[in-house]
Amino acid sequence: MAISDKLARIQQQANELNAKSDQFNSTITTIEEGLNGSGVEFWWVKGGRVFDMRDYTAASDSGDPIKRHEYYHLGYAKLAGVWCLAVERWTGQSTAKDNWGDDKFDDAADGSPCPLQRAPRRVRIAVAGHLEEFLDALSVEIDAMTSAVAKANALVNDEDDFTQAMTRQSRSDKDATDATLAFERAMAEAAGPKKPTRKR
Repeated sequence: MAISDKLARIQQQANELNAKSDQFNSTITTIEEGLNGSGVEFWWVKGGRVFDMRDYTAASDSGDPIKRHEYYHLGYAKLAGVWCLAVERWTGQSTAKDNWGDDKFDDAADGSPCPLQRAPRRVRIAVAGHLEEFLDALSVEIDAMTSAVAKANALVNDEDDFTQAMTRQSRSDKDATDATLAFERAMAEAAGPKKPTRKR
């Protein structure tokens, strides 16, 4: 195959990839519109869920080789005032060995999250096949938060009920005391004034 033919094929493949990428961005927009109003920030990190994991070796400050890696977390967050699907880049380097001789990495977020639509294409491709599973996990998170809020509201309602019951009891006790005092006054009035005691 001549070089011109190879270039033409590559151009055709690139055009097809760009078209599918644009279609996926439209899918992301549709999902974000469907999630509009949920207002729940969620990062899919349980179970070690990461995307576009890359391992490589770099030189340390002393010049010795050191193992490093980078990856992305997928989430739903409010960025620059807009709720969107987002990714956050994490990096780490090997700091020690665990009991099985595997590298232990000291990982941390590298920069701020960015909207998924603005993430590198390779990251979007890595995420593409997992969006349905991500939405399931987000639904579970919303249910958990709803349950937690309901329990908090129940505690407040129970406290309000207790306070109201104590207030009613206090009023009842006051009414009983007032009634007793009124009865004693009535009995004293019925008995008439006390006669003075004569001194011998």
